[in-house]
Amino acid sequence: MRLLFKDIHVVGLNVSSATTPELLLKRFDHYCEYKRTPKGVVMAPSQLGKWLVLFCDEINLPDLDKYVISFLRQIVEHSGFYRISDHTWVTIERIQFVGACNPPTDRGRKPLSHSCSKIHLSYADMLKRVDPLHKELKDLETKAEDTRQKGEEITKIIAELEASIAKYKEEYAMVVSDASVIKNHLSTVEKKVSSSFVCVTLRRVSSLH
Repeated sequence: MRLLFKDIHVVGLNVSSATTPELLLKRFDHYCEYKRTPKGVVMAPSQLGKWLVLFCDEINLPDLDKYVISFLRQIVEHSGFYRISDHTWVTIERIQFVGACNPPTDRGRKPLSHSCSKIHLSYADMLKRVDPLHKELKDLETKAEDTRQKGEEITKIIAELEASIAKYKEEYAMVVSDASVIKNHLSTVEKKVSSSFVCVTLRRVSSLH
């Protein structure tokens, strides 16, 4: 992710039964800063334009009644948290949470509560939603390939038709040229016939005298 998205900074947090909200806030303090704005106190990554992705691994290790789980849920649901030290609401900006956990049947793991699971996105469920889109995309690619092949066939037919027309024009030009030669020959023959006819006529007249 660090290589793909230069504007994202990924920070890992190994959650355990000993993880507390204070530890989470210390992690924020290391990468974020607080600013007072007209809308209140805002906590955002120190680097301008950067996003902070907090990867919380093993989020189902703490007990369900541990405050850290409720604290994480509060931040995700309300985009902020209540700071007890000065009784101030802190809004978060450009901070994303990613959680991972093993099945609750594994040793030491607990099932996530409904209040937590309702705000999560299951990767497996996401794949189920994405798979139909992949199928539609594949169908579109197939149709596009069929269209491309048909286009190539039409292009080939047009090229063959143009070649036939060019050949026809060439043959037509040769026929016209041959016809012109024949016409010239006929004209020459006609002139010779006319000359012969005149000679015969003159000889006939001469013989009469």
